[in-house]
Amino acid sequence: MCAAPGHNIVEWNYFVILQSETWSGTYGICMALCLARVSPDKNRQPMRNLIYLPVLLILTSVFLWRCSGKDSPVLTRITSMVSDSPKVALAAVGELGDSGLSESDRHYRDLLLIKARDKAYVTHTSDSLILDCLGYYDKHKGSRHYPEALYYGGRVYSDLGDYPTALRYFQAALDEFDGHEYDLELKSRILSQTGRLLNTLRIHRQAVPYLRETLGLDSVLKDTFGLA
Repeated sequence: MCAAPGHNIVEWNYFVILQSETWSGTYGICMALCLARVSPDKNRQPMRNLIYLPVLLILTSVFLWRCSGKDSPVLTRITSMVSDSPKVALAAVGELGDSGLSESDRHYRDLLLIKARDKAYVTHTSDSLILDCLGYYDKHKGSRHYPEALYYGGRVYSDLGDYPTALRYFQAALDEFDGHEYDLELKSRILSQTGRLLNTLRIHRQAVPYLRETLGLDSVLKDTFGLA
């Protein structure tokens, strides 16, 4: 119900927020409704208007989080357990559907699924999921997950027996570290996998520099975490 012309507020007593194509669209509708509630109206008690202020703050906080590019809290928790408890992480990520996930979170969920399988020693038998992830991250190369997606491209193709493609993905992942130090532990794994794969192919001389650099990084990581 809209107030008659001359009134200072538009009143909605009943409303339905339909799912919009983007989360920001829904946010805009919610903000409009809340702002309408707290707009000046001589017939409305000031304290009643204050009820809607926390709603505005919550909506704004959630909107800023969604726009920040950060992973959802659920995915962050799964990330924290995937190395030490990959089977638990695998079960947790397997329960996440698409509902409520942004495009970014959906692709990171899929990357976590691949990572958890790899950590749990589940052999990769298909490249369809990693190709979908790589297709997304190729368009978002500024993402901190891009080098890891390339690495798991190499891991998947290594399991599939396509060693030349695996080596190309490992090298592409290493190239992302030029001028950047995203994650030294990840870089160490990439170097190690590259060296091992070159040894498997009996290209031992080319494997040596990768394995040597792996040992150097492992030493740095041990010193960093006080394990030396």
